[in-house]
Amino acid sequence: MIPLANTEVPDGEAAEATAPGRWTPRLLASLISLVLAIEVVSASLTMVAVGLPDIVAHYHTTQGAWLSASYMLVGAVISPLVGKLADMHGKRKLLLMTIAVAAVGALVSAVAPTYGLMIIGRILQGFMAPAMFLVYSLIRDVFPSNKVALSVSISMSGLGIFTAVSPYVTAWVLDHWGFRGIFWTIAICLPVIAAVIAATTPETSVRLHSRIDLLGAVLFGAGLSGILVGVSFGPTWGWGSTTTVTFLVVGAVVLAIWVVSALKLRNPVIDIRYFRRWPLFLTAVTAGLTYASTQSFTTVLPILCMTPAALGLGYGLGLNAFGFAPILSALGITLAIGGFIVGKLVRYIEARILLGLGLLLIGLGAVLTAVEHDNRGLLIVFAALVGLGMGLGVSSVPNLVIAVVPAQVQASVASVISVVTSTGSAVLPVAIFAVLNSHIATVAHGHALYSANGINLAFVIPAACAFFGMVIAFAVRWRIRDFTTEACGCGGQLADTGHNPR
Repeated sequence: MIPLANTEVPDGEAAEATAPGRWTPRLLASLISLVLAIEVVSASLTMVAVGLPDIVAHYHTTQGAWLSASYMLVGAVISPLVGKLADMHGKRKLLLMTIAVAAVGALVSAVAPTYGLMIIGRILQGFMAPAMFLVYSLIRDVFPSNKVALSVSISMSGLGIFTAVSPYVTAWVLDHWGFRGIFWTIAICLPVIAAVIAATTPETSVRLHSRIDLLGAVLFGAGLSGILVGVSFGPTWGWGSTTTVTFLVVGAVVLAIWVVSALKLRNPVIDIRYFRRWPLFLTAVTAGLTYASTQSFTTVLPILCMTPAALGLGYGLGLNAFGFAPILSALGITLAIGGFIVGKLVRYIEARILLGLGLLLIGLGAVLTAVEHDNRGLLIVFAALVGLGMGLGVSSVPNLVIAVVPAQVQASVASVISVVTSTGSAVLPVAIFAVLNSHIATVAHGHALYSANGINLAFVIPAACAFFGMVIAFAVRWRIRDFTTEACGCGGQLADTGHNPR
């Protein structure tokens, strides 16, 4: 997930910290450690995705979606809280705290004897998700002003590079240490990164006095979790069973209560009043569809590729982690290329058009994978299409926010958009695994094997979501019309710019 950075120079002492300066060993070490913190967030998703078949087989579970869904759901719930706490008590302090919690979570997953404890570990690792925007905020606040733009660019491109390399690292770890080695690697790396950050990165002096909406966070998390549990276990319990219906109904009611409270509070944990503005609503929807479709694709792809072809299920290449690595690497390389393309073209082509092109490529790559998945060379091409589309999409979203949101509230809106993308990335994979669990072909050694029709649907669904987002991006012209911060509960009045988002 790529955060939406605010590059304004802070006031007071922070402004002194960001005065023009030169590169020093301390500053370089600070940048490297901050970038590595973001890379761990990427690793928590890509490495676990590669190890997914081994993990679900070991624990004899059909609920593999929760390995990513629990991580993303926690990230969606706590990001606004962590953001406010960071503004109140210091961004470096909160970054180090989230790293510490995530390290404990990785340790729990590394030794977990049951799948339930594995998920608890992933929940704790989800505390690392806010590192994305905390790192960018720290760079903005404490780096020399003439180094901020370059530092942010290095951080952005680093994500794509790591996605290209991590499959080979993951393959080596899986080959020598098994899936537990993934979590041991994360648990060992995080304290080292935290120590370097603590030693080289100063704390920001920017402070904000605000109230924390803990009740709103609990209501949002509980309601969404209830619905996800109902959808996830519906195929097992039965869609008409009392347990399934109870989870779905209670989850929906709790979410409704949260919506009412969010509309009444002045500073809710997630200010949904922002979405009264049509451009923001469309940006959030298309951003959510972008992240959800790509997260779903990368979650199901290892299952497709690493299932033995000899089982005669109508799919499966029987690849090991090293054999799968080139496919995921292709996605990572083109992701970085897509981000570079947006950076070069966004001045000349509307960001919503570039986002629409990205969604088109994501959908095309996913649907082609559903149609033809017996050739590794073709799967590399299809994954590259999805990666290029993802790069175009995730790099266009910040530009859309910058275009349709006044500078005074961009940071607040960015956190809300981040919640939408994290939620979408949690919900769609769970829904897809619910479909897969309704299409189980056989069970071998306690491990569910899905039918070819189920696998095909698992790629068609994200393709459909991507195409839907593409239609929104291409067909609807987004304009800033009478955007007021009062409409969002922020106070103030802003004039209509009349510009299209770029």
